[in-house]
Amino acid sequence: MTAFYEVGVAPAAVRAVRSLHDSDRATAKWLLDSLELMSSDPETGDTSVVSAELGLRKRNIGDYKVLYQIREERATIVVLAIERRRGR
Repeated sequence: MTAFYEVGVAPAAVRAVRSLHDSDRATAKWLLDSLELMSSDPETGDTSVVSAELGLRKRNIGDYKVLYQIREERATIVVLAIERRRGR
């Protein structure tokens, strides 16, 4: 495992954060800070494997779920989607 990963955010996830920022800036900042913390160890916390083949994982961060891909060869995490968890 790499010491630190670069975190990239796909356009769909950027739109989700912008939308959240418009309604709740504090939560948007907290979510972005949590994503930054993932750079040190993207496989710990409330995570599960969605597709080992594709390196897709899901992480629950508070009321939100984050779909991301770990690209070991580039030491990169790509956040693909951020959605509010059901029932929250």
